[in-house]
Amino acid sequence: MKERYEVSIAGTEMVLISEENEEYVKNLAQILDRRVMDMVIVKNRCTKIEALTLCAMDYLDATVKLKAELEELKTKYGIN
Repeated sequence: MKERYEVSIAGTEMVLISEENEEYVKNLAQILDRRVMDMVIVKNRCTKIEALTLCAMDYLDATVKLKAELEELKTKYGIN
């Protein structure tokens, strides 16, 4: 069942709807918040929007590479 969770990411309060449990959702939000704020405040490298975009690109890159690796392993070991 989908639940609503209030989180704060990069200083923006929002409600997320997820089938995952609250602890998991809030943990993800905290990880993203720390990464974004580290880029924006600590390293003073970019704006919040740029930091969120870089985080999204990084996560997408990792996901695409992992999917390709999984498919390669499935093929190698004859798994459907």
